[in-house]
Amino acid sequence: SGTDRESSDYFKATEAFLRDVDLDGENLEFKRLGGTTATNWAVRKDGATIADLKCTSGNTDHHGAVIAYRLGRELGFNIYPVAVYRQIDRRISDTMVDQQCALKEWDTVFTQYYWTRETFDDTDSRAKTNLVDALRCENPKPKADDVFEFSARSAYGNPKPAGARRVPYRGDSSLMQASRDFSNMMVIDTLIGNEDRFPGGNTFFRSVTTSYVHDGDQVIFENVRLFSLDNEAAFKTDSAASTHAARDLKKHVSRFDGETVAKLRRLAGDPAALEKLTDGDERLTEFIREGIQIVLEAHAGAEARCGGEMATF
Repeated sequence: SGTDRESSDYFKATEAFLRDVDLDGENLEFKRLGGTTATNWAVRKDGATIADLKCTSGNTDHHGAVIAYRLGRELGFNIYPVAVYRQIDRRISDTMVDQQCALKEWDTVFTQYYWTRETFDDTDSRAKTNLVDALRCENPKPKADDVFEFSARSAYGNPKPAGARRVPYRGDSSLMQASRDFSNMMVIDTLIGNEDRFPGGNTFFRSVTTSYVHDGDQVIFENVRLFSLDNEAAFKTDSAASTHAARDLKKHVSRFDGETVAKLRRLAGDPAALEKLTDGDERLTEFIREGIQIVLEAHAGAEARCGGEMATF
């Protein structure tokens, strides 16, 4: 946990661990996870959960988990669980699974992160308004010292005060960092056509440090960044342009991370790199290529309307 997760060594080691898990081992248990995805199990060994197995079913596509992780690595935006492809051929609970699936890093390795749904509720409208405004190039750019404050309900990790539904959060997260993170997340949602990013959905704030302090009834975390848990409601159509994600990007985002835009331009001109991301899957490659064009066109439109300085972080 903590800053170690930002290192290349962490990702390499976690990928190797997920590839080496013996999914046919007799000492493994599979526990059906909640939610709407029927083929999603916690993989348990010796009483501890070690990974998350998610396979394609009616409302989910396992490619979303792996490609979101790979795109995050490619673009330097490492907010996605490590995920690898694994071929499954065994009975799990009452289901015979014989398909390629995604095996994902188990989320509780992150000691501190918080559900953001309430950030977007009317009860916290100032935080919501500040964030949405910061994504629009017509509005003043956030400054490095603009604080982003909100109250979040604890979802995972520690501390989780007994009987407390909400954990008041305070920390050094900036509006510039938070809005840049949201802009990048919506860009990758567009590239994979993720349709499960309803306001605050499947998004967490997590601390990239391992320390926290108590101040009365508040828990104070530092260096807070986004973390995106589920990304498998992806690649549902043949066209990236027809997805909710693309429409949401066009509606909400006209201020982009300049480094991300530059990397997307390079990726668009590198067919080999695109095919490596998808293991040569033509459908996924074309989907991502179209998504890149949607993002680049949205950025160009923002530049034309607001100027290059205002259209980027």
